[in-house]
Amino acid sequence: MRCKTDIGKETPPARPAHPTSAGSVAAEFALVAPLVILIAAGTADFGMLAARSAALVATTRIGAEFARAHPLDTSGIQSSMHSAMSFAPPLSFPASFTHTCECDDGTPIACSESCATLGRPSPNRMFISITRVKLSRRWYLGRPCRRP
Repeated sequence: MRCKTDIGKETPPARPAHPTSAGSVAAEFALVAPLVILIAAGTADFGMLAARSAALVATTRIGAEFARAHPLDTSGIQSSMHSAMSFAPPLSFPASFTHTCECDDGTPIACSESCATLGRPSPNRMFISITRVKLSRRWYLGRPCRRP
Protein backbone atom coordinates (compact mmCIF):
# COMPACT_ATOMS: atom_id res chain seq x y z
CA MET A 1 0.00 0.00 0.00
CA ARG A 2 1.32 3.40 -0.87
CA CYS A 3 0.54 6.52 1.06
CA LYS A 4 0.83 10.18 0.25
CA THR A 5 2.85 12.28 2.63
CA ASP A 6 3.34 15.37 0.56
CA ILE A 7 1.04 16.52 -2.12
CA GLY A 8 1.75 14.46 -5.19
CA LYS A 9 4.68 12.44 -3.70
CA GLU A 10 4.32 8.76 -2.95
CA THR A 11 6.56 6.86 -0.53
CA PRO A 12 7.24 3.15 -0.72
CA PRO A 13 5.89 0.96 2.13
CA ALA A 14 8.13 0.55 5.20
CA ARG A 15 10.44 -2.48 5.19
CA PRO A 16 11.05 -4.59 8.28
CA ALA A 17 14.17 -3.72 10.26
CA HIS A 18 15.57 -7.27 9.97
CA PRO A 19 14.38 -8.94 6.79
CA THR A 20 16.19 -12.25 7.65
CA SER A 21 14.28 -12.87 10.93
CA ALA A 22 11.07 -14.05 9.29
CA GLY A 23 11.54 -17.82 10.06
CA SER A 24 13.62 -17.62 13.23
CA VAL A 25 10.63 -17.94 15.56
CA ALA A 26 9.54 -21.16 13.89
CA ALA A 27 13.08 -22.53 14.03
CA GLU A 28 13.41 -21.69 17.74
CA PHE A 29 10.06 -23.34 18.44
CA ALA A 30 11.13 -26.45 16.53
CA LEU A 31 14.27 -26.69 18.68
CA VAL A 32 12.73 -25.88 22.08
CA ALA A 33 9.33 -27.62 21.88
CA PRO A 34 10.67 -31.23 22.06
CA LEU A 35 12.78 -30.32 25.08
CA VAL A 36 9.81 -28.76 26.87
CA ILE A 37 7.64 -31.79 26.09
CA LEU A 38 10.35 -34.15 27.35
CA ILE A 39 10.70 -32.24 30.62
CA ALA A 40 6.92 -32.19 31.11
CA ALA A 41 6.63 -35.93 30.44
CA GLY A 42 9.49 -36.69 32.84
CA THR A 43 7.88 -34.57 35.53
CA ALA A 44 4.54 -36.36 35.07
CA ASP A 45 6.18 -39.82 35.23
CA PHE A 46 8.11 -38.84 38.35
CA GLY A 47 4.88 -37.62 39.92
CA MET A 48 3.17 -40.95 39.19
CA LEU A 49 6.16 -42.78 40.69
CA ALA A 50 6.02 -40.67 43.84
CA ALA A 51 2.26 -41.20 44.22
CA ARG A 52 2.57 -44.98 43.81
CA SER A 53 5.46 -45.09 46.26
CA ALA A 54 3.46 -43.17 48.87
CA ALA A 55 0.49 -45.50 48.35
CA LEU A 56 2.70 -48.56 48.76
CA VAL A 57 4.16 -47.17 52.00
CA ALA A 58 0.66 -46.49 53.33
CA THR A 59 -0.48 -49.99 52.38
CA THR A 60 2.53 -51.51 54.13
CA ARG A 61 1.86 -49.44 57.24
CA ILE A 62 -1.76 -50.62 57.40
CA GLY A 63 -0.64 -54.24 57.00
CA ALA A 64 1.96 -53.79 59.76
CA GLU A 65 -0.64 -52.31 62.12
CA PHE A 66 -2.95 -55.27 61.52
CA ALA A 67 -0.05 -57.73 61.94
CA ARG A 68 0.86 -56.11 65.25
CA ALA A 69 -2.58 -56.89 66.64
CA HIS A 70 -3.00 -60.28 64.90
CA PRO A 71 0.49 -61.65 64.09
CA LEU A 72 -0.60 -65.13 63.01
CA ASP A 73 -3.59 -64.11 60.88
CA THR A 74 -1.97 -64.21 57.42
CA SER A 75 -5.22 -63.90 55.51
CA GLY A 76 -6.29 -60.95 57.66
CA ILE A 77 -2.99 -59.18 56.97
CA GLN A 78 -3.42 -59.76 53.26
CA SER A 79 -7.05 -58.61 53.19
CA SER A 80 -6.28 -55.45 55.18
CA MET A 81 -3.53 -54.57 52.73
CA HIS A 82 -5.70 -55.39 49.70
CA SER A 83 -8.53 -53.20 50.97
CA ALA A 84 -6.13 -50.30 51.60
CA MET A 85 -4.38 -50.24 48.25
CA SER A 86 -5.39 -48.70 44.99
CA PHE A 87 -3.02 -50.40 42.58
CA ALA A 88 -3.92 -51.69 39.17
CA PRO A 89 -3.13 -54.56 38.78
CA PRO A 90 -3.50 -55.45 42.47
CA LEU A 91 -0.53 -56.70 44.44
CA SER A 92 -0.11 -60.41 45.06
CA PHE A 93 1.24 -61.74 48.34
CA PRO A 94 2.77 -65.07 49.31
CA ALA A 95 0.60 -67.66 51.05
CA SER A 96 2.41 -67.18 54.36
CA PHE A 97 4.77 -64.69 55.94
CA THR A 98 8.06 -65.38 57.69
CA HIS A 99 7.81 -65.04 61.48
CA THR A 100 10.85 -64.74 63.72
CA CYS A 101 10.85 -64.05 67.45
CA GLU A 102 13.45 -62.87 69.93
CA CYS A 103 13.70 -61.68 73.49
CA ASP A 104 14.38 -58.12 74.50
CA ASP A 105 18.14 -58.78 74.69
CA GLY A 106 18.20 -60.07 71.07
CA THR A 107 18.27 -63.80 71.80
CA PRO A 108 16.28 -65.70 69.14
CA ILE A 109 13.57 -68.01 70.47
CA ALA A 110 10.66 -69.99 69.02
CA CYS A 111 7.53 -67.90 68.66
CA SER A 112 5.60 -70.35 70.84
CA GLU A 113 8.01 -69.86 73.78
CA SER A 114 8.05 -67.07 76.33
CA CYS A 115 11.18 -65.14 77.25
CA ALA A 116 10.12 -65.06 80.92
CA THR A 117 10.05 -68.87 81.18
CA LEU A 118 13.57 -69.06 79.69
CA GLY A 119 14.95 -66.53 82.18
CA ARG A 120 15.47 -63.83 79.54
CA PRO A 121 14.35 -60.22 79.64
CA SER A 122 10.76 -59.75 78.54
CA PRO A 123 8.82 -59.05 76.36
CA ASN A 124 8.90 -61.24 73.28
CA ARG A 125 9.43 -59.42 70.00
CA MET A 126 7.95 -60.86 66.84
CA PHE A 127 9.18 -59.89 63.38
CA ILE A 128 7.02 -60.55 60.35
CA SER A 129 8.61 -60.28 56.96
CA ILE A 130 6.12 -59.31 54.26
CA THR A 131 7.39 -59.46 50.71
CA ARG A 132 5.64 -58.82 47.48
CA VAL A 133 6.81 -59.04 43.89
CA LYS A 134 5.37 -56.60 41.41
CA LEU A 135 6.42 -56.78 37.81
CA SER A 136 7.74 -53.41 36.81
CA ARG A 137 6.88 -51.92 33.48
CA ARG A 138 8.72 -49.36 31.47
CA TRP A 139 6.69 -46.26 30.74
CA TYR A 140 7.05 -43.99 27.78
CA LEU A 141 5.00 -40.82 28.03
CA GLY A 142 2.44 -42.49 30.24
CA ARG A 143 2.05 -45.65 28.15
CA PRO A 144 3.43 -49.07 29.06
CA CYS A 145 5.98 -50.51 26.68
CA ARG A 146 6.58 -54.18 26.02
CA ARG A 147 9.83 -55.64 27.19
CA PRO A 148 11.76 -57.90 24.84
